[in-house]
Amino acid sequence: MQSINAGFQSLKTLIPHTDGEKLSKAAILQQTAEYIFSLEQEKTRLLQQNTQLKRFIQELSGSSPKRRRAEDKDEGIGSPDIWEDEKAEDLRREMIELRQQLDKERSVRMMLEEQ
Repeated sequence: MQSINAGFQSLKTLIPHTDGEKLSKAAILQQTAEYIFSLEQEKTRLLQQNTQLKRFIQELSGSSPKRRRAEDKDEGIGSPDIWEDEKAEDLRREMIELRQQLDKERSVRMMLEEQ
């Protein structure tokens, strides 16, 4: 019985709720199930967004650097396109953030599955 109660307390600490809020065991289970469902939806959304970002990066890097340099010279532009560099850097940062968020959600899900 103590082990079961400890398990419910562990679940209660993992679900979003107000500190000091009293929850029945049934409410803890219900909110845990809802939280897992929302995490799965968020994971799906992030995976889709990650796929879109990968496609976008592939499209940006679709032409070779040599070809881009030649095109720039044809247009009389001697320096690389700064806007593209900034956008690529923003995409890199966003992908890192997405990976971190996905790793965090994966670890929470694994903890919940273990319990």
